[in-house]
Amino acid sequence: MKNVMVRWRLRWVAAALAALIVLPCGCGVLIDEERIKVADFDGKPFTRGDLRRVIREMPSEERPIIATKGDMLRVLKQYFDTKLKEDLGRRLTMDGTLKVPREVAAAMYDQAHPDALAFMQHANLAEWEMDDRDLVVMKEERERQIDRIYDKLCGEQAVQYKAREGLSNGTITIPEEEFEKQYALRKDELNHFENVVIEGLCFIQKDAESAAEANALAADARKRLDAGESLQVIAQERKKDKSAIHLQLALENDPRRPQYRGFWDEASGADIGTLLGPVFIRGWSAGQDEAGNPRFLPDGFLVCIVRSHAPMRPKTLDEARVELALDMAYTRVMENLRQEHGLVIYEDKLPDPTYLSEDRPESIFDTDKPGAP
Repeated sequence: MKNVMVRWRLRWVAAALAALIVLPCGCGVLIDEERIKVADFDGKPFTRGDLRRVIREMPSEERPIIATKGDMLRVLKQYFDTKLKEDLGRRLTMDGTLKVPREVAAAMYDQAHPDALAFMQHANLAEWEMDDRDLVVMKEERERQIDRIYDKLCGEQAVQYKAREGLSNGTITIPEEEFEKQYALRKDELNHFENVVIEGLCFIQKDAESAAEANALAADARKRLDAGESLQVIAQERKKDKSAIHLQLALENDPRRPQYRGFWDEASGADIGTLLGPVFIRGWSAGQDEAGNPRFLPDGFLVCIVRSHAPMRPKTLDEARVELALDMAYTRVMENLRQEHGLVIYEDKLPDPTYLSEDRPESIFDTDKPGAP
């Protein structure tokens, strides 16, 4: 009897092993899908399971709608390009070639999330049924997000640095026919943007609570300017109480800079001498520091006078040459990085977008969901 039981158990184990061998070829397609290779990178396979993880871990504000395999391919390419840029950025910052202050990334994050910063600085935690531990978690999350922005900044600047370096030392050359070809393809977008020079006052909004006061001061300044008072007189008054910054800026109506859209809604087509504002400004550049890193104006309400104005006009090939050269050199740098890291993408192995569906069966035994065996 004992021998019979042993033989029965051995047969059961053998049958189970046979089922495991057969399943990947039949009903177990779901197990294989995770392991299907969609790319090679740095000599290692990148699978559908890796792609699913990348998309799942994307911040919600960055996660795209994926409706086609083309969308899937774009996400995969962007993932590897971002990785290549950030790796290059880390190398160049570590060896001292590139210097990007982390404060720039912090300013960009805080300008994009002013309410979060104000909350951490001024909120009464008890009113929100929170304690110091919750505040620590919020601050840690802020630091993580700043790190992400910093890595992206370093990556972009690193590729731009390599593009400029390649053009300068001759390792990247652009044939004349390439300039002509790119100009023909892009000439409709190669423009001298409409631009103005303004002089005015930015009334500083220190936090959310001071917005109404800053707006009222800006409205008062506009009223006085409308009545004929001198901007310099008002600027001297505000210099004493430090409520406003006297500034002169040259601005371009570049549609790629949405933070200026509210201003250009008023300023576009304005004649010299036109008064503008109050206009709320956030994330405006104040030029660059000595290392070439961007500086930003504080949030506030702008009242200004248009000192000069020029309408948009197309660039000639010669005028567009520098912009075209940098763009093409940037593309070359990225192509070289992909080759150096052995990046190969197998488009025919990309999954259907339903692969990412929440209703997709998690295992071969999950028979109550669409797509189950």
